[in-house]
Amino acid sequence: MQILDADAQNAYLNAPVREKVYTTCGPEFGISTEGCYAIIVQVLCGLKSSGAAWRAHLTATMEELMFTSCIADPDVWLRPFQNEGGLEYYEYVLIYTDDFLCISDDPKKILDTIGKHFKLQSESIKIPETYMGANLGHFSLPNKPDKPRWSMSSTNYVKQAVANVEKDLSEIKRGLPNKASLPMSTKYRPELDVSPVLNAERANYFQSQIGVLRWAVEIGCIDICVKYLCFHHFSQCHEKDT
Repeated sequence: MQILDADAQNAYLNAPVREKVYTTCGPEFGISTEGCYAIIVQVLCGLKSSGAAWRAHLTATMEELMFTSCIADPDVWLRPFQNEGGLEYYEYVLIYTDDFLCISDDPKKILDTIGKHFKLQSESIKIPETYMGANLGHFSLPNKPDKPRWSMSSTNYVKQAVANVEKDLSEIKRGLPNKASLPMSTKYRPELDVSPVLNAERANYFQSQIGVLRWAVEIGCIDICVKYLCFHHFSQCHEKDT
């Protein structure tokens, strides 16, 4: 399958407002309407319900296009499809706010349909190289070089995360070790920690780093990689035993 990415133009303005809101027209509305009251009918950035209104409008549109929201991740939409060759599979649309990632034999067709409901930025419709911090690309299996597969990695995300940590540490005259065989020092004893308590700013920084680590694990599929390595190691040991 192929992948195309696209962004909705002025996403919130596509959704009807969910609350009663008005404004007093200023001089920018023209002399004839200055001072009049104007009722807001389309969602504007900054309203309390803007995000919810856009989400509700988006949900209604995707359901109209026969897509179903995934139980595991509500931002993943799928629908059964059969191509001209008779192959049955699921088409996918991954949505992050106003960003659409379409996966199908013909993702352009899906985007054209979505474009009838939301105006898409024409320059944003392209084959993606990155998505949500992950690197996207092609690779070919040795036995099927004519059928490229899609790959995803967290290489650039991790490199940038490490660079950001190094920069932060340099500001407090510290740095990362050149080599580390374990995540933490074997001499570390938390029950003997006498370091000063973190202030609010540094506590917030470390909380953000936990988020960075969590996302690096998720987009890098580290759980799958570790399971594969463990299985590969177990298979080698089993072959030696037998």
